[in-house]
Amino acid sequence: MEKIISDWKEKVMHKKERIEWVDMAKALAILGMIAGHELNSEGFLASLIYCFHMPIFFILSGYTSRPVTTWAAWGKKFWKSFKKIYLLAVIVLLVQMVLANIVGHGDWAQLSQSFLRNWYWASNNNQVASVGVMWFLFAFFYGILVYDGVGVLVSNYRYAGLVYLALSALGMAIAFKVWLPQDLDLALVIPFFMWFGRWLRESHFIGSKLARYVLVISTVIWILAGQQRFHIEISIRHYPGFFLSVLVALLSSLVIIYVSRGILCLPYGSKLLVFGRHTLLLMCIHSLDLYWTWWGVWVNGPWKLILRVALDLMIFTLILGFRQLWQRKIK
Repeated sequence: MEKIISDWKEKVMHKKERIEWVDMAKALAILGMIAGHELNSEGFLASLIYCFHMPIFFILSGYTSRPVTTWAAWGKKFWKSFKKIYLLAVIVLLVQMVLANIVGHGDWAQLSQSFLRNWYWASNNNQVASVGVMWFLFAFFYGILVYDGVGVLVSNYRYAGLVYLALSALGMAIAFKVWLPQDLDLALVIPFFMWFGRWLRESHFIGSKLARYVLVISTVIWILAGQQRFHIEISIRHYPGFFLSVLVALLSSLVIIYVSRGILCLPYGSKLLVFGRHTLLLMCIHSLDLYWTWWGVWVNGPWKLILRVALDLMIFTLILGFRQLWQRKIK
């Protein structure tokens, strides 16, 4: 009986640890995203961030999500993702454009047309039609549908990995010729990252002896990639070296996962977990802070980074504070 209780406690603690390091990795990724947007895109630090800061979200999603094995379950997941991810992206895009019109004295008569064009492309490129950070949610929504759909059709996750790999190659090849509306070409690339996350879980790779050696190699490759400005940028379909950039993204994400586990061992490291538990909120704040359409043009140099990070985190803190007060009032 004592052994059973001991094993149960070990499993519970392990589960809690896994959740915490996932939240920590998300926190580092979302904070890296905010900071990375204000760094010199050609700089070493920005390149290090770009190597992992979006792919790791997909990887962690694959690590934590449950396998979908039936079309009925796929339908339930579709509806849940539609409400939580897709509708959120549409609402934030609309609010973003309304705010931009207000501060920029835009043409209200053209707002609906501009909104439909931006929504149709869901792109992060001003030359096409930019939705800003919200490209991530549009692409993620469709990526989840593809990932789970293949999971229903191919029950063996190892064989499914080959399908995801082929779809990823197809998505990148399409993007070299044309960008598809609604980020549908990205929806083919994303599932392979999600599958890698599942592989990490199924293989128990994290924490294994082999992982220690891979971690050293991954760190070296990540630093070298940063020095050479060799990084993937999914939103603008930048895949240098084709699958080589994907490999760099996987290895650099692995480093961040271990860094996250290390931070949790620090005395106050767990304070960062709040950012990882509310990444969607922080992403929406970052999208709606009016930096690009208003006050960003007045700030230069390193102040851009300091002020934007400070502003986004201040709004984030206020919203969570008001929510806690409201919850106490209801109780």
